[in-house]
Amino acid sequence: MSAAHDLDYERLAAGFSDSLQTAGYMLATDIEHHLLVAPPRRRHIIPDVVPVGLSFMFGASGCGKSTLAVLIATSVGLGMRLGGRDVRRGAVAYIAAEDERGIRERIVAAIAHAGEDAIDCRVGLVALPEGGLASPKFVHELLPNLRRLEQAAGDPLALVILDTLAIGLGDSNPDDARAAGLAVRKLQAIAEQTGAAVLVIHHSGKVKEAGMRGSSVFQAAADAVINVFRSGDRTLLKVEKMRSGPGGTTLSVGVTSTTITVAKEQVDVQVVHDVRDETSTPSSGNTTGNKVLTKSDQALVILTEIAGVSAVTVDAWKTACFQAWSDANDGAQRTAFSKARTRLLKLGYISEKAGSVTVSVTGLSASKSVTQVSSQPGSASALPHRPLRGAGHGNATDALRLTDPDAEEREAVRSATGRR
Repeated sequence: MSAAHDLDYERLAAGFSDSLQTAGYMLATDIEHHLLVAPPRRRHIIPDVVPVGLSFMFGASGCGKSTLAVLIATSVGLGMRLGGRDVRRGAVAYIAAEDERGIRERIVAAIAHAGEDAIDCRVGLVALPEGGLASPKFVHELLPNLRRLEQAAGDPLALVILDTLAIGLGDSNPDDARAAGLAVRKLQAIAEQTGAAVLVIHHSGKVKEAGMRGSSVFQAAADAVINVFRSGDRTLLKVEKMRSGPGGTTLSVGVTSTTITVAKEQVDVQVVHDVRDETSTPSSGNTTGNKVLTKSDQALVILTEIAGVSAVTVDAWKTACFQAWSDANDGAQRTAFSKARTRLLKLGYISEKAGSVTVSVTGLSASKSVTQVSSQPGSASALPHRPLRGAGHGNATDALRLTDPDAEEREAVRSATGRR
């Protein structure tokens, strides 16, 4: 038997690199065994956009890179769909190497604009180690902070964002291939040791067609390269390189401003208000959109679908919402429903009486608008449609029949058409 077959397979499963380093070599049979016994690994943070590994997102100054970086961060931190793609929630470490105060405001504004609460978002700021990537202690000093953030968030670290590379490099010259290579190896080490994606925000070169600023080492080493640029009144995000896939994903983003309170003053902050997947269509802006639905939007659509113009019990509506949001824990479901209910009442979209709830005329119009945007061909809703049944919740349709005699007929039509 060869020495390779005497390898410690428990150690092999725990760490391929360690075992290879110990033995000095590894045969194909041992490599195959490692792949079979190793735990499954996450390959994408956002499918077709941000893979696990090292990615760069670049563009000219003022094109919206940081706004998109915050959108990506909060989408992961909240587990919120992005561009029609499911995003599993995870902890996010945002290294704001420049404009830290502005990034703080954008994170808070993005969470509020999504109709969510900061306590449910797993995004945190992490300090850039002194000396940045030029420091030989960069990895050694950054990793403990990432671990502490991960522990505080209560979810595995999914994404690390460095904004921007120019500041993060410290005294290193981005045009120097050797300095670029050292920086890349440190960033890759962070990705490898955490199992997370590392997304680096960078500037484009003086000639836009030339791509990213600095050494070609960055482009060559990247698992994904994302170009951000303006097109009319929208910002486009185009995946120009995807090592593990075909690339070419194009998202069109609309940006607006929202108001938050900072030091008892009202401040306007830029946020993303809708995302369109334009991967297979010309980027003319005439494509159907994919509205990012808030929990209030979702609750209103759910109520409209189960009640129409009739009244249903608040409990039946809550049950339907809880089942649609089954990926969240009970506490998060209750908080989301309470906030959505309060907001919809305040806006006049719903009315309540004696434990029953009705969609108002204004609410029906709003719900129709949301549904039209989110259900058009080529666009995916952020609302998870699931059967209104589940352990611990009972049968929502049975509850509806108590207050809505047409519920059974409507449910039969939905079942026949496959529409839930």
